[in-house]
Amino acid sequence: MFILKQDDWVRIERSPYINGHFYLKFKNADGRVMTLGFGYDEPFLENDIVLSNPIVAQTRMFTTAIVPVSNKWVVYHNDHPRNGKMVPNMYHIVTNWFNVSLETAHIVNKIISGDKEVNGLFELPFCVFTVENTSNSCRTIVIDVIKDSLNRGGIEVLKKYFHGNPTMNDIKEGCISFEVVNRNVKIKKKHPCMWVFNSDCCQSVVMETRVLRCPVCL
Repeated sequence: MFILKQDDWVRIERSPYINGHFYLKFKNADGRVMTLGFGYDEPFLENDIVLSNPIVAQTRMFTTAIVPVSNKWVVYHNDHPRNGKMVPNMYHIVTNWFNVSLETAHIVNKIISGDKEVNGLFELPFCVFTVENTSNSCRTIVIDVIKDSLNRGGIEVLKKYFHGNPTMNDIKEGCISFEVVNRNVKIKKKHPCMWVFNSDCCQSVVMETRVLRCPVCL
């Protein structure tokens, strides 16, 4: 099993497309790499011919903005960008590698092992965008997992980018690359979402390990 320790490394990655999926990539001292993502996917698992239609599924996802969904969180081991089949399968590197704190390593290891001790991260219902103290999105959970590895100012920089309507944020801000140094976070560069070709911040996805879907039981 993958084990993370203090001063191992983490970075944030995402799909480079509008409303792209965010996830965390970890690397330990042994050189092993693992990704963790968080979300809600029930609309995409339907067997019914009508409910399984991609347009219907996406509509159901967006209705969570009106009625957030409780007790439906899923943790994805070996996660990856959720890109459509008709677009290049790419990911965008949101941050450089930075060291994890002892507390972050503890939280990540508990999530990986399925320990209910960290289920408090998932108590608020899922919503496609975050409403403070009312609902969370996958982007918010990403911050909650790693926040002990950043200073207060760094957390606020990421929150400003992550919180609110993800579609509007992506249209306005695009794909941002942040630099994390000594727990501080600053914007390094950015480019419009949908701008996808191999570069130092956007790479092709290489699927080496099957994604493991782990529903959270509160």
